[in-house]
Amino acid sequence: MSRLNQRNEPPLPPPSVLPLQAWIAAMVQKNSWTGLNDVDRDGTWTWAEGQAANLSSPWLADTQLATGGCLEIGLQGEGQVAASSCSELKPWVCEGPLAPRSSCPTEPGWSHWNGSCYFWDPSLASGWQEALHACRRFKKTELLHLTSLQEKDWVRSNFAGTFWTGLNDLKEESVFRWTTQEPLSEQMAQYLKDDMADGGLKDCVWFNSSTGLLGDASCKEERPFLCKCSEAATEWFDEQTGHGVAGEPSVLYPSAESLEQAKQECLMEHSVCAAVLQTGTGFYLISSTDSIVTKPDSTLYRWTICAEGFSGPSCHRASAPPPRPACDCSGRFQTTAEKVCGVPVQTCVEDCQQMTSWSNCSLCLPACTEVTLMSGLDPEALALITMVQYKVLHSLNLTTEDERDRGNSSKIIYDAKYP
Repeated sequence: MSRLNQRNEPPLPPPSVLPLQAWIAAMVQKNSWTGLNDVDRDGTWTWAEGQAANLSSPWLADTQLATGGCLEIGLQGEGQVAASSCSELKPWVCEGPLAPRSSCPTEPGWSHWNGSCYFWDPSLASGWQEALHACRRFKKTELLHLTSLQEKDWVRSNFAGTFWTGLNDLKEESVFRWTTQEPLSEQMAQYLKDDMADGGLKDCVWFNSSTGLLGDASCKEERPFLCKCSEAATEWFDEQTGHGVAGEPSVLYPSAESLEQAKQECLMEHSVCAAVLQTGTGFYLISSTDSIVTKPDSTLYRWTICAEGFSGPSCHRASAPPPRPACDCSGRFQTTAEKVCGVPVQTCVEDCQQMTSWSNCSLCLPACTEVTLMSGLDPEALALITMVQYKVLHSLNLTTEDERDRGNSSKIIYDAKYP
């Protein structure tokens, strides 16, 4: 893929056909250096990487190659090349291999393979739950979930040591699932060493890149971890309506034909593209968000790898996390109401889905405490719950040894369908 004025790539090698020469001539804005030269003044013209030039090529026809010179390519319309003194100051054209196109982050620690993005920082080590939360600070990102033997081999060859994966049997002993809720395939199961012989709580699984095997361990053990997300399924842009830039974007920034094209181009070049701007005149690639202003007729799509509630280069939490709701996920209680004790049922379902790997989160209901009983129920419902609570308290027949269970008896699930 040819680029203009890029210092980190070798000068342009020989064009193989005349259309390439015409294309380059159309791209340059003034006469520019190619890689063909005779800087050692021996009369032999070679390319910068040492390849001998074929001086009988049609594109070099009628070109006077003076000893000690360097070759420049002219503007479109002139369509010619010429030898000049190598000491002259000119722009240059570089060519390098076309890198695989990927929308994965290019920040330190990120890599990509076969449609997935991976984050790895071997200096970080934590327990399994902490590792899972660290991965989830990035958009749509989980602990590593392996989908094929080819991926396992790629992971093994690119990440050293032992590290946490998303595989666990927290819900049911020896029934392993990834944090994506996908079961462990038979193909991958043959590489899992379920260490039941030693006993203990070994519910979380790590990967050993030396052996290519998966092993279970206590979730409290501190290990490095590998994060993974889907390249295609992740929306890397946060929409901000009513935001734009100062000045006329059509003059200041490159444009694209559509919003989708602008996003794709921004993803491919997000080292120099911070956002996409949609206005009444088109779609633009914005290089910086420092000059963002309020504009009712504009929408800004800001590129970020951070999940909601996180920000900054390393996606640190923007503010203290809200307290988790008091929930009962045992399935012993049912309700047809949308709220229990003033708390939406969906609140507990979503908390379960975000903070655990359980697959039965639909069973979760808010637990009624004294505070919610006093503030979230009408007088008749409060009287009913108080009566039920009194009955439970007395039927428990608590002793001094199990006085600690008294707190549990105050968590009564209110169900509107029961009389």
